[in-house]
Amino acid sequence: MVIDQFMSAVEPEFVAVPLEMPIMTREYYGGLYNSWVWYLAKNLSEFGFQAFYPLVYFLPLYFMVGFGPSNPQLFFTMYLFFFLTQSSATGLGYMISCLSSKAALTPILGVMSIMPLMLLGGLFLNTSMVPVYFSWLEFISPIKYGFRGACRAYWLSIGTIPCNANESCSAHSGQEVLQNLAMDKGSLGGDALFLVWINILFRLIGIVALHLRIRLQH
Repeated sequence: MVIDQFMSAVEPEFVAVPLEMPIMTREYYGGLYNSWVWYLAKNLSEFGFQAFYPLVYFLPLYFMVGFGPSNPQLFFTMYLFFFLTQSSATGLGYMISCLSSKAALTPILGVMSIMPLMLLGGLFLNTSMVPVYFSWLEFISPIKYGFRGACRAYWLSIGTIPCNANESCSAHSGQEVLQNLAMDKGSLGGDALFLVWINILFRLIGIVALHLRIRLQH
């Protein structure tokens, strides 16, 4: 679910932003507005959709999977992480699009940027197995904190996992599941704050790159 929210948000920006750049550049040189005004307007205009789409996606899925129909706190906590993940993915799309000098290269650069973040996000590879020289990438991976936050929210709501006497169970509680996944450190609030920080970082890099790009073209 985290990957789906991430990819559905970041990939359209690799196409939409480069297509809007020629219009924005022409109007910028025409003196209609500054580059930061366009960038801010685009961020604000899409913010509502970043909150709405995860809700539409997650609301039926939550009850179909049976996460916990009688636990509204779990629903809103998981929704929060899906929303923050999608918003961070959109910020990444802005950043890559503004850093790329050619529209045709943006999707390629985007995929090259996404793959390390996805592989080191804890979904495909246990974070305890990540080599030390790659561990810094975890701190800028929205997938890691979105996935860990959603997992932590769910498994912390599970007190005991039934296990028959003749079965070998790797975990007997939600906390043990998190320990096996190397997700028992930190907190839900910390994961949410990291997503906010990553989101802001991507968008700030995007506006700086856009400003420099416009200045160099002048």
